[in-house]
Amino acid sequence: VIPTDPQLLDEQLEVLLADMQPDAVKLGLLGAAAQLDVIVHRLAALAVPVVCDPVLRAGGGADLVAADFPSALRRQLLPQVTVLTPNAAEARRLVPEAAGDLDASAAALLADGCTRVLITGGDEAEASNSVVNRCYQHHAAPRSCEWPRLPETFHGAGCTLASAIAARLALGDSPDDAIDAGQRWTQRALARAVAVGGGRRIPGRFIE
Repeated sequence: VIPTDPQLLDEQLEVLLADMQPDAVKLGLLGAAAQLDVIVHRLAALAVPVVCDPVLRAGGGADLVAADFPSALRRQLLPQVTVLTPNAAEARRLVPEAAGDLDASAAALLADGCTRVLITGGDEAEASNSVVNRCYQHHAAPRSCEWPRLPETFHGAGCTLASAIAARLALGDSPDDAIDAGQRWTQRALARAVAVGGGRRIPGRFIE
């Protein structure tokens, strides 16, 4: 993994933002803490909803970020984030002090500044027939959404979900409505996933 140089990243963003203004932003694999200053500065100027899918490891288990990245992401980026969408393993890695308690992890992430935390359960309890996602917000009980567990494994399920939520926010949905619509759309995309080569299935985002 070779993270994009922060200066190059800033120049790319300057060119893109001169051409168009987004109505929402989705962040995925960032790669290095050194990029965060650039991203936070740009997000503050944009003042639009932000969805962050904190990709920390590859599906095969390899680390994709340095050891200092999770704490830097919490400290610098989360105050700008509308919806954070970690899977259970990512939530535990972001908040090691919670000792694996997902409710405590979500509380700590909310305290860091984001508006909603959606912890997805696709990587949990593989023997179960269902996947339970939990949505957390300030001063409210968590909401659980249960989905049938599909038999295949997928590449890009979390990215698809975060992008779908960002698209709904860009259209003007509230965070809760965007989260619900994004989950429904992602479940349909996973149900019609396609095989490309011998790897995990790819969500069928454009297949009716």
